[in-house]
Amino acid sequence: MPTIKLVLAALVLGLMLPFATLAAEESSWKKVPVCTFGMPYLGHAVSPHETGLITSILKAIYRPEGIKLIHKELPYKRALKELAAGKIQCSLDIRDNRKGFYQGKATMAFYDLSAAHKNTMQWKGVESLEGKKVAYLHGFDIENHVPVKISTQTVYDLSSAYHMLDLGYVAFILDDNRLLKDAMYDSKVPTHDIVISWIRSFEVRPIFSKTEEGLRFRDIYERRMQKMIKSGELTEILQKNGVSKDGIKKIMNAN
Repeated sequence: MPTIKLVLAALVLGLMLPFATLAAEESSWKKVPVCTFGMPYLGHAVSPHETGLITSILKAIYRPEGIKLIHKELPYKRALKELAAGKIQCSLDIRDNRKGFYQGKATMAFYDLSAAHKNTMQWKGVESLEGKKVAYLHGFDIENHVPVKISTQTVYDLSSAYHMLDLGYVAFILDDNRLLKDAMYDSKVPTHDIVISWIRSFEVRPIFSKTEEGLRFRDIYERRMQKMIKSGELTEILQKNGVSKDGIKKIMNAN
């Protein structure tokens, strides 16, 4: 008959086997890589619950590569700081060659900088902004993209900017054309006497943290964007997000 020691040893071995198997499984398990996209909500472009045009494009780029995309809602200036510190991996910019980041070359969308104003304010081009009180979203440096001196009023949502315009506190609101249109109707102010005048267009591209991980995500972005352009997947995403035929053609021509 087996001794008590042998019985105890067999019991201990039997108890240890499941833990050994679990440890082997854990050692072979790999953490899913994550690309954190930091941006404030921007109407149709970046919306809650990881929806919107830009977020949809980024998900289509990274998820087939086994990378989880997470949108972190951040004020834009804070997003740039966290990106520079490597705390997030991706954000957006309309500049070329912003220092301190890797920038994608492929164009995701166009930012059509426009000015909302009363129709009594005669529009003669961007020079009409000279010396005027201008509202725009907090955290963005839109005043650096117009060639004239303006008096700035930052707001935390465009709807409140329209109330300022309606009451005469500001003469203009600056932002993307489509965002201005959406906010105008959301604000419930009388729209019959408001005009939106186009100023210029900027190509929207992602920027990445200047880390090894950021460089990898940038390279995947470039490769996947070209594949999505050729396959028609990008066109399908643009259509689903309400981009016009002319808008799609403009994006394709930029790439």
